[in-house]
Amino acid sequence: RSCETMLFLHDDNTTAELTREQAGVMKKMADSVHTAHVVWVVAPNKYTTYINPRYSAPFVDAFNKFGLGPDLYAAAQTARWKIKDLYFPNDSHWSTAGHLYFGGQILSWLQKLDGR
Repeated sequence: RSCETMLFLHDDNTTAELTREQAGVMKKMADSVHTAHVVWVVAPNKYTTYINPRYSAPFVDAFNKFGLGPDLYAAAQTARWKIKDLYFPNDSHWSTAGHLYFGGQILSWLQKLDGR
């Protein structure tokens, strides 16, 4: 059962949205590295996961279009009511269950990148 009363920190909903332009900067940085494949892992915060899933939507769209890394925003939407305490109840960071879930999502993305 999921708890419908959650603690959110002030910064959870006052932090500026990530932008399409920031995704473009990330792509330029990744493209400038010729000795390795740069993968970006961007973690959605608790506010975005539970309150406003479209927060930073232009960034997420560009991030996915550029193929910069795993889409943890979509993964969070899939898991938000399925995994109890995806985030710590009294904090905005991932819980142990959240780390295991998102770590699995990252691993799966990397394995696809590697052709497995």
